[in-house]
Amino acid sequence: MLQLRGISKSYSFENGAVRALDNVFLFVDRGEFVALVGPSGSGKSTLLYVTGLLLRPDSGQYLFEGRQVTELDDKKASEFRREKIGFIFQEFYLIPTMTALENVMMPLGYHDMDRAEAEKRAIAMLKRLGLGRRISHYPRQLSGGERQRVAVARALVIRPELILADEPTGNLDVKAGREVLRLLKEINEDGMTVLMVTHDEEAAEYADRVIRMADGKIV
Repeated sequence: MLQLRGISKSYSFENGAVRALDNVFLFVDRGEFVALVGPSGSGKSTLLYVTGLLLRPDSGQYLFEGRQVTELDDKKASEFRREKIGFIFQEFYLIPTMTALENVMMPLGYHDMDRAEAEKRAIAMLKRLGLGRRISHYPRQLSGGERQRVAVARALVIRPELILADEPTGNLDVKAGREVLRLLKEINEDGMTVLMVTHDEEAAEYADRVIRMADGKIV
């Protein structure tokens, strides 16, 4: 499903440049659950953002289902993300003035979906994730684990082909973190491809395959 070949990426600073990715090759099959593990600064999040077309590599090729996507312009890359990829971040990024339902409905607006249909789909997703009684709650009224589940529902509601999760348990207590990981595993067992970045060895155990990174390379 994913082929990243010879991907390199550097960041420029006033005192020089840092090579975040150094000639990385990564291949992920459809339906896999893959964890990228490594210390801070190892390049794992940069690799995830390149995979999600949030960053452009300096060099290398990225093929998604055989399609070269590194050459897409910004508009087409944005359209590709909306159609193919769901993102789950450590910080949740829920809009505080919107209810759980409105947060989950939001990405469907980019798909020009009828509001009634969008609401129906969002409610079904929230219920699937055990949030049926939290539909009208605002983020401030939800626990950390519930907010992350709303974020997962928002990522899944577009029915993407790939879920990218960046430290999805980083802001959660142990119980809530395990709950989210079990949810990701369940999603994967339903056929969803999941690529997760984590520094947590216990979290990595939920994946089918663990890829370790250091100094911008897969080791």
